[in-house]
Amino acid sequence: MAPPVAVAPGALATTSDRRGNADAIRHLVADRMRMVAASVDHFTLLAVGRDDPPDKIRSAYFDVARQLHPDRITASGLDDIRADAQRLFAQINAAFAVLSNPRKRQEYLQILAAGGEAAVRKQQEQAEATALRLLGAEEHFRTGEMALRRNHYDVAVREFAEAVRLNPDEGEHHALLAWATWCAAADKKAVAREVRMGLELAMKTTPKNPAAYLYLGRIARSDGHDEEAVRWFRRVLEVAPRHTEAEAELRVLESRLGRGDDDGKSGPDGKDGKKGGLFSRFRR
Repeated sequence: MAPPVAVAPGALATTSDRRGNADAIRHLVADRMRMVAASVDHFTLLAVGRDDPPDKIRSAYFDVARQLHPDRITASGLDDIRADAQRLFAQINAAFAVLSNPRKRQEYLQILAAGGEAAVRKQQEQAEATALRLLGAEEHFRTGEMALRRNHYDVAVREFAEAVRLNPDEGEHHALLAWATWCAAADKKAVAREVRMGLELAMKTTPKNPAAYLYLGRIARSDGHDEEAVRWFRRVLEVAPRHTEAEAELRVLESRLGRGDDDGKSGPDGKDGKKGGLFSRFRR
């Protein structure tokens, strides 16, 4: 029988050390990848405190980076975790790039104070979604305006309704929807309540927008309630001086009423003894 081959003590130590180092790297990768999956902040990923000085952050980074270097992974025979190690290496580098730069570190701390990166991303996504929604509302509103000019009232109602759905905080959208609804209706009385509510909401939402007052004046004039119409057109000019449409309407009405711009103090019911129009309940 051949004598046993002698093994140098140092060789056993080297093999044991390599195995132990591989186990340590494997544990490091698994532990930190769980952190990445949990979206921890850069400080947690590097295992440093938010008040730690730059040299401690640098030391913590290099301790991890040395273990994750591609050459170390190859030398340790850890091909099965190479992909995770590379992803983690990229995350560690990104964290260090931020925390080692004083300006970027301060900005990052402000992000964390605002709720963390996930919260900031969510805010940005919400802002983008809001911007897209408002742009969509504007597109529908412009399409509705074009349809209204062409007397395509059903199309206008549909487009304005979508604009209101996408941006209910814009009073002009409510005003144009109400006006288009009134124009489209064969039976004006049947839609009176709906139109009234829409114009009320328009005035409440944006009281300085003249659209609702203009349409109230036109509806009153259409109903034959000229005094009431005059009051609403003058209200238009209060919020929008030199509004050409309101000025034109007033010239016609005041000529019809046989007066210039005199007292203008009659209420929506007027002085002519007529009862208030369909929307005479709107009083300043």
